[in-house]
Amino acid sequence: MIEPELPPDILDNEWLARMVFAKRHFRPSDNTVKPEAFMPPPDLNLSVTRHMHLTEEEIWETGRQIGVKREKELYGRADVQAGAFRENLLDVRSDPPPPSHAVAYKWPLDKDKQMIIALELAKRAKYFRSP
Repeated sequence: MIEPELPPDILDNEWLARMVFAKRHFRPSDNTVKPEAFMPPPDLNLSVTRHMHLTEEEIWETGRQIGVKREKELYGRADVQAGAFRENLLDVRSDPPPPSHAVAYKWPLDKDKQMIIALELAKRAKYFRSP
């Protein structure tokens, strides 16, 4: 898969996918994502995949490739618009490679505050099970 070069600016209405590699990060009973899927890693840069210029299959293939690298199964993805991050005082920036990679950053250091933001993002996200 060859990804086109994407514009560096991410607009609020751009869709981003948070790939889900842990069973504990989603509810199979109602296909919703749990807030833990949006908790940032220790470096406070939460990886997401930009949808722009990618087909559905290419978005899924990106997730599968990440899973192969991490030696983890891709269970699904949680799609949310960039504006949801910004409404919660975070920001999102392009972070290639690959061209579709971006990060949500400016997370607070306090874990309780991170969880409140993750809860809001999970509420706004649409969860899709891996095909």
